[in-house]
Amino acid sequence: MPIDRTRWREELSKRYSANPACRCICVDDGWKDIICDLYDELEKLGIKYEIAQIKEKLGGLRFYVDIEGERTPLRVDMQSPQGVTSGYTQDLSEKRKKFQALINEAEKKSRAVCEMCGAPGTLCGTSYVRTLCEKCEVLWQADRAANA
Repeated sequence: MPIDRTRWREELSKRYSANPACRCICVDDGWKDIICDLYDELEKLGIKYEIAQIKEKLGGLRFYVDIEGERTPLRVDMQSPQGVTSGYTQDLSEKRKKFQALINEAEKKSRAVCEMCGAPGTLCGTSYVRTLCEKCEVLWQADRAANA
């Protein structure tokens, strides 16, 4: 059953890890549709899993899951002028490969969508980067300057 997008944060909480440190979604609402579409696709796989973490990292979405009966592999993300490269420290199981293909697609989409409002966006910032539209970048930079 597709996720109720008006209550997306509450709906996703049903899949949270038992670990209380993981029970939050650390992104703004602009990526709601990407996250909800991903959730709906993962549910279709029929594999038991828990959401370990949803956050922004290096300007893109990161969606980490724990698959029942599997040890979660360590993920390494590297930022370069050409973009973000991600990899794992071990080979992935067939179940994990299916999950990761969908997750990678959603993470790639997030790098073109404003995290704050959902409009088309680009990578902004230098030492701390986010994907934002022009309007939200101005608001973000103003907020950073006010809180510096």
